[in-house]
Amino acid sequence: MLPTLIGSAFFASQTGHWWLVLTSATSAVLFLLVALWRKSFFGLVGGVSFDGKNFWLANRKLTRLALIWPTTVRHKITEFLRERAAEPERQAELEQLRARNFELPEPNLAFLGYQRENPVGISLIAGFPHLLVCGATGAGKSVLLAQLINSWLAQNTDSTFFLIDFKAGETFAKFESRNRVRAVVTDQNIDETAELVNSLEALLAYREAEVNFRHTPCYVVIDEFPHFMNRLPKALPVIENIVARGRSLGFRIILSTQSTAAIPRSLLGQLRRRLAVGQFETIDWISLGADRQSIQKLPGHSADGWRRAALISVGEATEFFEFPLPILST
Repeated sequence: MLPTLIGSAFFASQTGHWWLVLTSATSAVLFLLVALWRKSFFGLVGGVSFDGKNFWLANRKLTRLALIWPTTVRHKITEFLRERAAEPERQAELEQLRARNFELPEPNLAFLGYQRENPVGISLIAGFPHLLVCGATGAGKSVLLAQLINSWLAQNTDSTFFLIDFKAGETFAKFESRNRVRAVVTDQNIDETAELVNSLEALLAYREAEVNFRHTPCYVVIDEFPHFMNRLPKALPVIENIVARGRSLGFRIILSTQSTAAIPRSLLGQLRRRLAVGQFETIDWISLGADRQSIQKLPGHSADGWRRAALISVGEATEFFEFPLPILST
């Protein structure tokens, strides 16, 4: 189109039709401005939100003139509106899930959240056995961790849990009296935590000595793992050993952190399934292992009472979902 406008302006100038020159030049400038505006969306990371008047893509407000939105933006708006339409059905099902502690029908499958109106879950029994949960303070990673544990505990399985809470006991205290929870320790008692680490090392050795024995799943969950390493540096080799050798012995390790940079490379390579909670820069998504195609489809801000996250399995497509925040009692 641009060459045609330039050609029209040149022809008009040769024939003295100055009004056509002005019209063609103005159209060419407008065409260039719209093209540059559309190009500015390429590489823009984030998703769609709506403030009641305007649509936003990441932190950028969209013009109300939808005709000039790039195709990729229109697709994101359409996806966003489909999710909004599914909200009533999703909310009704969520109340049923809450009533049964987020129990899903498939054994060892823990409730993650929703993709539109469809509930999604995660299992560490099949596929990658260990999990890294990454998110900034306030993003909701401890909420998601507690929801996963609650969902697993609601099932009638023989799995056991060892919970290490280095967030002053805020995350796991409510699980202390639950069946199949063997221990809950915190950073308030380092000696007790050190004893638990020694017990886990002994359990690993005991299970290795048992030949041809079916080992029950044993979940070891550590909230704020970098803080745990700083307070108990001698525990790191034990955790690395369990992660490296524990899969066939039933061990499943779940660690949370604010950044992958705080996780030793010897561990990060083994934690090939990750949950990314909240908003990240593009470089952070890449370091988490998200595929580049998915990065271009990053969702925006979540609705009230929800948080957004992504399930990243190295070598597989990234799955985005929303998970509910707990209902606060008044």
